[in-house]
Amino acid sequence: MRKFTVGIVVVVACAASLSAFGQNKVVFDNQSGDPALVKLIGPTKTEVQVPNGAKTSVDANAGKYTIKVRYGTAGNYRYSRGQEFQVTETATARSETTITLHKVMAGNYDSQPISETDFGTSASSTKQPPDTAKANEAPVKGEVILTSTDDSWRNDMAAFASAVAVIAAKSDVPDDFQLTKSIRSRQELSLQDGTVIWVILPDGLGKELHGELAKAFTGKVSWTGKVTSAEVDKEKRTCSVKVEFPKAKAMPNNIELSDASLTFSFDKLPSDKLPAVGTTFAFTGKLQKANPDALGDSVFVLYGRGQNAGKIRIGASVIDETPMGK
Repeated sequence: MRKFTVGIVVVVACAASLSAFGQNKVVFDNQSGDPALVKLIGPTKTEVQVPNGAKTSVDANAGKYTIKVRYGTAGNYRYSRGQEFQVTETATARSETTITLHKVMAGNYDSQPISETDFGTSASSTKQPPDTAKANEAPVKGEVILTSTDDSWRNDMAAFASAVAVIAAKSDVPDDFQLTKSIRSRQELSLQDGTVIWVILPDGLGKELHGELAKAFTGKVSWTGKVTSAEVDKEKRTCSVKVEFPKAKAMPNNIELSDASLTFSFDKLPSDKLPAVGTTFAFTGKLQKANPDALGDSVFVLYGRGQNAGKIRIGASVIDETPMGK
């Protein structure tokens, strides 16, 4: 007997994209191997047929939801109910929640088998005798892939650090072969004696950490944080400022979030106004690659090797930096 579960991915559209995301969307991605009839239950109530291998979306108001799913064809139906999930929106953003219907052996999203009676009648259903035995099976565990559930990280460095911690705790880390011996592209950072201390990967496999972070974070940010260093390069006529991310309680022990490194020209930040270490500094910028060919994404990952074996360092690529108020 096959067991069916769901996974959730939440993506938030920023204000610049609201014309394309006037309503929150819930997208059903059917990878179960069977056709599915999905009932969305919450502030917006609807049902939709989702053929195997297809995606179908519905509009949904913000609020708490659950789903009931009927898998299979007449005479061979299976039914399940998913745990509650949240559709979010803010004054400046709408969300798109993708629910993947698929088969997994373990995970952290609960989906409980139910009977046909619990599923309820439907204009699209064909009545079959209730399958009460299926309702008594143990709960099935699915997987949840979390990105950011709202856009608060765009205006709060602490919220960004917390969102990174959530993703880091649920993402995969490349193994030794993937980091050192596979044919994948990689950049290695070494000491003068040639000892490799960090590895950067330009692409991800499955749910690898650097790929999950790159999907979750991009675009404009307006942040305020504590200055850890500030220097002037008179030859280049630039000011370099590093701003610390607050510590996130849920960050895995082997992961650290590097300071945000900012570079301003003298006309944006005159040297006589260079912020002092320990003071707060407000700035705007974009989370974006410095150039299309750069290996590091908007939020990149350094995987430790040698003396840094097992360590992971996450950094944010901020470009077009401007001090707040300039």
